Amino acid sequence: MVSSHFDETAQHLLRNSEVNGGLKLRDVFDLVVAGHDDSIEAASVLADKVEQAALLRKSELDELHEWQKNQASRCADEHRKLFEEEIASVVSFSNHDREQYDRGVRRRFMSSTTRYVVIFIVTVLLASLAYAFLVRHEDLQADLATGLSSTIAVMMLIWAMLRKDKS
Repeated sequence: MVSSHFDETAQHLLRNSEVNGGLKLRDVFDLVVAGHDDSIEAASVLADKVEQAALLRKSELDELHEWQKNQASRCADEHRKLFEEEIASVVSFSNHDREQYDRGVRRRFMSSTTRYVVIFIVTVLLASLAYAFLVRHEDLQADLATGLSSTIAVMMLIWAMLRKDKS
């Protein structure tokens, strides 16, 4: 804490002023000098505190900077790791057995519901063609026979796909 030269000098002069017959110009000068000394001490203490605060702030800034560098490094490592895992996944996928992949795609595509819908549509087409063929339309019989053979070919193709999917 700052010692108060001004207070000490003022008290001393006031005590002696009764004995000496009052304050003289030299006494006022001594008070100004004591006040000046107090202000120099206060400025010195304040400068020390500002310097300490600046050092503390600098150390906090250095710590923050170090933390940011560590976080950036950690983030870069995490991104690198994720990227390498993704690359490994792509490489693994590209090396995967292509036939097994194709079979899996066909299996997902040809669900049991899709199979029954296709079978139902083919059955309706065959029934409608059989009905038209049996009615004996002489001029349509050639066209119906061609349509029937095309429908049978499509049905055989679908049957082959279903059989291949089971194997």
